[in-house]
Amino acid sequence: MTGAAADWPGVLMVTGAYLPELSGGGLQCRTMIQALGDRIRFRVLTTCTDPALSSDDLVEGVPVTRVYVDVARPMTKVLAALRMVAFFASHRRSFDVVHLHGFSQKSVLVALLARVLGKILIITIHTAEHDEAEGVRRLGALAYWCYAHADRFVAISPRLAQNYRQAGLPADRLRVAANGVDTSRFRPASPAERETLKREIGGLPADVRWILFVGFFSRDKGPDVLFDAWLRLSDACRASTGLLFVGAHESAYHEVEARLARQIRDGAAARGLGHLVHFAGLVSRVERVYRAADLFVMPSAREAFGMVLAEAMASGLPVVASRIDGVTSDIVEENHSGLLVPPRDAEALARAMEGLLADPVRAAEMGAAARARVVSRYGLEVSTARWLELYREAGLR
Repeated sequence: MTGAAADWPGVLMVTGAYLPELSGGGLQCRTMIQALGDRIRFRVLTTCTDPALSSDDLVEGVPVTRVYVDVARPMTKVLAALRMVAFFASHRRSFDVVHLHGFSQKSVLVALLARVLGKILIITIHTAEHDEAEGVRRLGALAYWCYAHADRFVAISPRLAQNYRQAGLPADRLRVAANGVDTSRFRPASPAERETLKREIGGLPADVRWILFVGFFSRDKGPDVLFDAWLRLSDACRASTGLLFVGAHESAYHEVEARLARQIRDGAAARGLGHLVHFAGLVSRVERVYRAADLFVMPSAREAFGMVLAEAMASGLPVVASRIDGVTSDIVEENHSGLLVPPRDAEALARAMEGLLADPVRAAEMGAAARARVVSRYGLEVSTARWLELYREAGLR
């Protein structure tokens, strides 16, 4: 480390997963680190579920410490706690801020260690319910005390900010800072590039217009609602389109429901439509998938921000999303940069999808407006200034 870099302020990012394992909080950590890495020294402390991953690693030039946890083996939680204590004892002088991305059981120990060592504690509320006051209360009195005494809270959407205030937590500690989107990575594709990418991603037929879903398979994310809506399209429209599902459909994670993917696959096969429904699973370069798609749909019933929606819009895709007040209604300017429909309403979703598929000029205009909106509101230049101000306000110099 150069002398100049050694003088930079230090931030410890704490998240539930980090590369090569994936999570929304972990991906946003990576985005922040890449954006601010020339001004702040970052370290990452993360749990992991793969025992083969190195416990001490260097990922893209950033020190990453992984603590292995197997939820089916309680002893690994004890060992993880001991390793976290050892980590703080060894590296306490390398950071001034502990930035928790989300709040879970492990966060209680991290918050206590931050307090004992006199570190600034910031909590970003990434997930509705789980990271919010009522969800944390269910973890116990000590967990709630640790949570409520953070130096700063960051809500990634107006809806989460409203819920925070309604919980009676100190309003002066709250900041609203939406997730940032790398708009050079998530960018529109030319028609030729889109055709090429369709062939490269699972050999998708280039003459089919692919409707994209990105997210893990759960009732809240609504992949089954999208499938139902697709079946309701007119015969001609359905025959010229396909569904491209990206995300985990089999996992130990408690919210993933493998039966949803089986039901969709079996339902498509029974109707002779199996060739038009593609499951890509987890992909490492998801920006290529956005550029291969023709229409993006987010049929979620619950979201804290809607990162995949913002990424799709940055990629210039026309989008249809469920209306979630203070979340998607803040990202999408309705009927200009996208369409919003009631959650779990397959008929309304089908009408919105078919309207855009039948009017390519309107769809293109909407995609262009979507990108412009994300660049101006969530682009890294805007987000970087917001994140720096957050750290400075919290006392980091």
